[in-house]
Amino acid sequence: HDLAIRPERTIYILLLLLSAASADLRTSIHPGFILMYVMFRFSAKMATGSLAASFWGRWPLTHRSLGLGLLSEGGMSVATAATFAQIMPGPVSDTILTTILFTVFIHELITPYALQHVFSRAGKL
Repeated sequence: HDLAIRPERTIYILLLLLSAASADLRTSIHPGFILMYVMFRFSAKMATGSLAASFWGRWPLTHRSLGLGLLSEGGMSVATAATFAQIMPGPVSDTILTTILFTVFIHELITPYALQHVFSRAGKL
């Protein structure tokens, strides 16, 4: 696990830095879109975590707040948005990329507290 996670974390941080450097932050920050996507992504993680918990309820860490443990998983959305920005450069792709980057950043800040909640609900803290 350690051999796999160290390069993955490094690549993820480099992906975030390169993506942020490629977007024009002066024209692509739209707080409404960012707030909407933060709420949408949070709701989707909670809904899918709850659905997964209903399927696999016998495992020790499965309960309705399981999706909170998945908040920091945003690498695929950043990679998709960065690819879209390279294929179709312009203000729309910059706005999408910036929105996703800010959302991933916000969720990375929330994740330690969310994981603490998930583990305490499972009785593992």
